[in-house]
Amino acid sequence: MQRLLPLFFSICGFVFPFSLNAAVFYVPDNGDSLVGQVQHVKAGKTDTLSEIAQRFGLGYNEIVSANPDVDPWLPAEGVPILIPTRFILPSKPWRGIVINLAEMRLYYFPERTAPQDKPLVYTFPIGIGRESWSTPVGNFHITEKIEHPV
Repeated sequence: MQRLLPLFFSICGFVFPFSLNAAVFYVPDNGDSLVGQVQHVKAGKTDTLSEIAQRFGLGYNEIVSANPDVDPWLPAEGVPILIPTRFILPSKPWRGIVINLAEMRLYYFPERTAPQDKPLVYTFPIGIGRESWSTPVGNFHITEKIEHPV
């Protein structure tokens, strides 16, 4: 477990407290597992797909895959860009942090502060693993948190 803690913090250490890259949704109460909606924008004069992705809480791979015919570094001004901000929530139970490796996305289901509050999900794009290193799979628990480690 000790070896996995640095990996966990390298994945989400820069994500919390919540960054501008988070997409936030109410958890559906009708049993549905879809959140968000697909959006469209037009590229600005100086936009790159990476910058557009960051504005919408997406990762580079997500936006490039959704726009295969668009130059990621020099999209022409006015080119329509598909913003894939519709997500399928991971399997229940919807608690704590869940990482979907295939999707390269972290889902955080915080505890409600009051029973009448609607449950929320924060979702972040992440980078995972490293070439020739497999990302560990399983259920993990944080056993210790050290603020401002050396």
